Amino acid sequence: MLNRGMAKIGEILSFEVCMDLMDLLYEKEKTAILYSSPHSLAASILVASYVITVPRQELEFPVLPWVKFVTSCKEEEIVEIVRNILEHVFEPCC
Repeated sequence: MLNRGMAKIGEILSFEVCMDLMDLLYEKEKTAILYSSPHSLAASILVASYVITVPRQELEFPVLPWVKFVTSCKEEEIVEIVRNILEHVFEPCC
C-alpha cells in the first residue's frame, strides 16, 4: 500500500512546483532563517508542494509522517517551516 501511495504521489507531485518554491524562498532575505537545516527545508518544500499541487480528493497519502520517517526531521519543525513557506508564497504583494 505504501509503495503504491508513493508511486501515485510521484506522478501527481510537480518537481517544477518544488523548484518554484525554492526560487520564491531564495528571492527574499527574510526567509534565510528557514535555511538552518537543509534536510528540514527540503522536507518542508516537498510537503508544501504536496499541499499546493495535489487535488484535495487525492490527499490520502500520509506525506508528513512519511517525510518525517524518511528524513528523521521533527514533525513540529517541518510543520512550522511549511507554514512559513505557505505564508511567503501566498502573502499579498501590495
